[in-house]
Amino acid sequence: MLWDGKPALMRCHSTPVIHSVLNPPTKFMQTITFEVTLLDERGFVDREATIPQCMGEPLRVVVAKPGLDGHDRGAKVVARALRDAGHEVIYTGLRRSAQQIVDTVRDEDARFLGLSSLSGAHGHLFPKVCELLRSEGLNDVIVFGGGIIPEDDREALYECKIRAIFGPGTPTSEILEFIQTSNGMDDAGIGQASEWHWSPTA
Repeated sequence: MLWDGKPALMRCHSTPVIHSVLNPPTKFMQTITFEVTLLDERGFVDREATIPQCMGEPLRVVVAKPGLDGHDRGAKVVARALRDAGHEVIYTGLRRSAQQIVDTVRDEDARFLGLSSLSGAHGHLFPKVCELLRSEGLNDVIVFGGGIIPEDDREALYECKIRAIFGPGTPTSEILEFIQTSNGMDDAGIGQASEWHWSPTA
């Protein structure tokens, strides 16, 4: 695999999470841990290379796929990057309703919510999730989105207080930078009046 354009080895470990309001008792969500080792140009382990780590306390991030979109490769890449940086990531799995996603954010006491959509339903689903977050009083949660979202659709999502939209080709380092920057702000939550949003490169 490649990590930011460099050859790397990746090991994956999974551990069942016992409780989830989204799944019946017979099913489990998975907490996935990835270990990444960068390689040099000869294919040997590069012991001087490091994966960027989060500064300060790890943050809790829910990554969710609302609606009927069945493609989650991008969401898993983002979840992996956040986890490798030291954050705690809860991935909800595919085809979740807006209410299920908000319930997870509330129950997991998440600071961030990342929404992914490739189906074209972002214009309906993302605002619905934002509305429910506010109605539940989760005004300090910072929401970002990603997927196939045309430029013409983004302004309406920013008006819903989604603070960043990341398109295909966005470097994972940029998403980590957004997380760090917005976490340090007092008015980036979904229920706060600031007009600020991230200016993406993709």
